[in-house]
Amino acid sequence: MMTALKFRNTIASPDDPVDTWPFEGILAAVERGSLPDWRRLAAAIRADPWGPVARQVLEPIRLSRSRLSTYMSGKVVPSAALMVRMRRVALKASETVTVIG
Repeated sequence: MMTALKFRNTIASPDDPVDTWPFEGILAAVERGSLPDWRRLAAAIRADPWGPVARQVLEPIRLSRSRLSTYMSGKVVPSAALMVRMRRVALKASETVTVIG
């Protein structure tokens, strides 16, 4: 299956099996990938929920302070998919505060 996704700074290809992707490939798929790329990630995670792909996917989902700072300053523009995920997290957090408060 061919994909429009491109990996940077790695010799791996998005057409390789997902379980062979380096962290940079996982990051590219999470941040810049499309639905077919995310389906491939989901299939790999379903096949091994505690495996290396699942663990690597967790890293880009968590936003570091420096990454968040680049978004806030406008130096980096997050993908639409990441914006949707951040909104969901913010809404869940506000629901938790409302319930606790």
